Amino acid sequence: MRFDLVESRFVDTDVRPDAPAVIAADAELSWRELARAAAAWCIAARAEGFDRDTPVIVRGHKEAEFFVAMTGALLLGAPFVPVDTVYPDERMRRIARTLGAS
Repeated sequence: MRFDLVESRFVDTDVRPDAPAVIAADAELSWRELARAAAAWCIAARAEGFDRDTPVIVRGHKEAEFFVAMTGALLLGAPFVPVDTVYPDERMRRIARTLGAS
């Protein structure tokens, strides 16, 4: 299994879906788990009003959910800017204002 960046979707879903896709500081996710979590992230993002071409700020560090959110944004077709948690809140707000992102 892999994520196709051109098509913004998971492909080859029957090839090693239980192989590690994310090895983060707090958890490890298989490709199948990443696909499910990213799909759930998309549903939640749409419920909050996000859609294709809506800029998104993804804030995190090395947590599995950080990778889930970035993958979810790719599935959604939303441009995203990853922002590390070590950045001050004011920097994140400036980035959000510049992008018109949430």
